[in-house]
Amino acid sequence: NLAPVILVPMFYAVRPLSREGLRHRLVALASRMGAGAITAYEWGLGEKSARANAALTGLGSTRRILLSDTLLSEYTDDEIEVVLAHELAHHVRGDIWRSIALEGVLAFAGFYCAAQVLAWYSASAGLQGPGDPSGTPLLLLILGATSIALAPVAHAASRRHERLADRLAADHVRHEPALLRRDARVAELCLDLHDAYTEPFLSPPCDLKVDRKSTRLNSSHVALSRMPSSA
Repeated sequence: NLAPVILVPMFYAVRPLSREGLRHRLVALASRMGAGAITAYEWGLGEKSARANAALTGLGSTRRILLSDTLLSEYTDDEIEVVLAHELAHHVRGDIWRSIALEGVLAFAGFYCAAQVLAWYSASAGLQGPGDPSGTPLLLLILGATSIALAPVAHAASRRHERLADRLAADHVRHEPALLRRDARVAELCLDLHDAYTEPFLSPPCDLKVDRKSTRLNSSHVALSRMPSSA
């Protein structure tokens, strides 16, 4: 509850969103989606990062929408509404709590596997038992291996959350050109990742956004590049 009024202003410049029409539009969107927001603020992220972002923070009287200055300067109003709708969809669906629960299960699985391997291998490694402090390097090695092995599970869940959030957002905003432009931006930002990671280990699910709408993006590329901004 204190984050938007104390913690965020400690690290970033925050001020009320000056674009009144956009502010009313986004607050109405939050209300339609059942997320609720008092007002919207501009978040000075550009001083520390070139990334564009949007968020819903706070509780009760401190509940507010945060839009980065990079988002406001580089995206049209329709695109901003699409981006925020996606973030609100995560909130409405409870994806944060789902992710925390899954990470807890995966962490338990990792420590369980480590305990079993240590119990089985400690004698062969010259350890006095699984609790021997000198086995810490082995414990870290096992945890690292299990983390890598379980990463596709976490990323598959992340992909699913992203897909469902996109679908829910699309139900509340009907800006097909803006949806396409946003996906094109995401695809462009993620192209380099395909050279470094194999698909099961890729998260967020940039490739899914490209695959799902690749045909529409290709056929619409010329038209979208000539489309005037609505902001």
